Amino acid sequence: MNISILAVTVALVAAAVSAGSHVPSPPKALPRAIVAQAGACQWGSTTVNSVRDLFVTIVTADDDDDAADSARFHLNLPATIEDSVVKVTNAAVCDRALTAYRIQKFGADTGWLNKVAVFRIYDRYGVYGGELTPRGPIVFTFDLSWTYKGRF
Repeated sequence: MNISILAVTVALVAAAVSAGSHVPSPPKALPRAIVAQAGACQWGSTTVNSVRDLFVTIVTADDDDDAADSARFHLNLPATIEDSVVKVTNAAVCDRALTAYRIQKFGADTGWLNKVAVFRIYDRYGVYGGELTPRGPIVFTFDLSWTYKGRF
């Protein structure tokens, strides 16, 4: 990742968190051409790795785990094995996931978000756009044709 892009991203997140918001503001200082060059896949952060762990916990939990069952229901995910949760690094899939996430989150394909973490979970995609709440990350799920399936 380009250091200037990383610095701007860190500054945006820090500003949003200090303002009490968990969704970064539109990156006004960052030209769209630079964002496009960086690609839409987000990897490497501890939070993103934790999101994968969360998906694994949700889909591999046994039927006695009410919290995981509830999350699996709300996300419309199947019970499956850990190996079924795979990070996506294909730029085209990440770009499509970013568009689907923006439409679901903001009602339109806005420029307010420029990176998402995408996981293939059996026959679904799990998408994390960087939003955290006190109970954990906000994630959306879509089927393989990008139809919205759930939020948790």
